[in-house]
Amino acid sequence: MVESVSNAVTPLADGATGTISAGLTGVQSVVSYLFTEFGNLVTTIASQPLLLLPVGVFVCGAIIGLAKRLIGR
Repeated sequence: MVESVSNAVTPLADGATGTISAGLTGVQSVVSYLFTEFGNLVTTIASQPLLLLPVGVFVCGAIIGLAKRLIGR
């Protein structure tokens, strides 16, 4: 945990680069986890025909709706 507010507010005041690399490592872990879970979700949807049909209809509808908004009426 953070020991004091001054350490939390100014971690780069001393030129500490370890803090930046630790932060980037944390972001990398979160992004990696999200991509893994998204991949698992896509695999689950693609393997179940009853899930694939409504998701496919939703995606097609979203594409058509975006195209209508971009092209105009």
